[in-house]
Amino acid sequence: MALVARDSTVHQKIAGLLSALNIQISFYKNGQSLAKSHQLQRSHCLIIETELDDMLGVSLFKKLLSANQGVPPTIFITVRPGSTKEAVEAMTLGAVDYIEHPFFARQLINSLALALAA
Repeated sequence: MALVARDSTVHQKIAGLLSALNIQISFYKNGQSLAKSHQLQRSHCLIIETELDDMLGVSLFKKLLSANQGVPPTIFITVRPGSTKEAVEAMTLGAVDYIEHPFFARQLINSLALALAA
């Protein structure tokens, strides 16, 4: 599992939940660090925050789609409520789900189940 998030509360909440479920996670603070890591193919799921330090999450997703075959099922998380435009674009590009922050653990678990089943 890979998480790209600039918001430390998003990172901590997801990392805590996933560790409780015994799921290993690789954390990246921006899109460039994920792109340079070459870990994308080893991930079973990708979680991207919509607003990163170096680009929008949707822009990162587009880059990954054009550069790689087999981008893992992707979930977007926003820290800004009402990001309808980003949600529609992410889903149009093939994201599995889009979750608004603050979110409940059950929402993320359900979203992960969808992503891992894809």
